[in-house]
Amino acid sequence: VSSDGLTFSGSLSKRFQQTSTKLLVGIRAGSNLNSITQQGRAIDYKGDNLRFNWEASTAPWKWISLSYRGYWSRTGSSYLGNRTAFVTQTHSGTLSLFPVTALRVYFDTDFIRTQITGDLFKNMALGKAGIEWNKDKIRYSLLVHNVFDTRSYAYSIFTGLDTFSYNYALRGREILFSITYTL
Repeated sequence: VSSDGLTFSGSLSKRFQQTSTKLLVGIRAGSNLNSITQQGRAIDYKGDNLRFNWEASTAPWKWISLSYRGYWSRTGSSYLGNRTAFVTQTHSGTLSLFPVTALRVYFDTDFIRTQITGDLFKNMALGKAGIEWNKDKIRYSLLVHNVFDTRSYAYSIFTGLDTFSYNYALRGREILFSITYTL
């Protein structure tokens, strides 16, 4: 097995003090050349990837904050005259409300979209909600994990050269109450 590769990455960010807002965009691109042996035969393989990511957060008033993160990526391969490419997207967001001092009510969500074949995608949504109240050195929390009660996330991708199978077992919806004391 031999390999040569090149990767480039960069990002830009901007902060707006008046609205407590931050924006960020980034890019990552790479290419590699490999020679692998499969069933005793040397195969030249070229891989490439491109990823864009972005992030925005704001707290324009003392009673609310919002954040959003996402990325889009494309991974491609070329070997023995075959060319394949797959796209993945992830979007994550948080809404936090502070209706009174020391009380936070929030909801987090993640959405993942993965390309399985040319026109078939696998989608998954996850969510978490919670309430936190701080009183002196004590924090009371009520959390709901896996709001949508997603139990598993499984898929396989066949690139022509290899098969990649993924199976993520997830815990069902759960409710957690906790009391934390800080010394």
